[in-house]
Amino acid sequence: MARPLAATKFEIRISKYKTISNDKNSILQTLRRHHLINALRLCSLKNEHKKQEVDGL
Repeated sequence: MARPLAATKFEIRISKYKTISNDKNSILQTLRRHHLINALRLCSLKNEHKKQEVDGL
């Protein structure tokens, strides 16, 4: 039996939800990526500071 061309309301709702969730996921991933980069920078700065203190003593 051939499937009707018109999508049901349920199918449309699911497809809209999928696009919204995909957008949110990509935004979250980019935010996380920036957060990780900033965290790594902070760690390296702290390590440099500790090295300078040790070298100074």
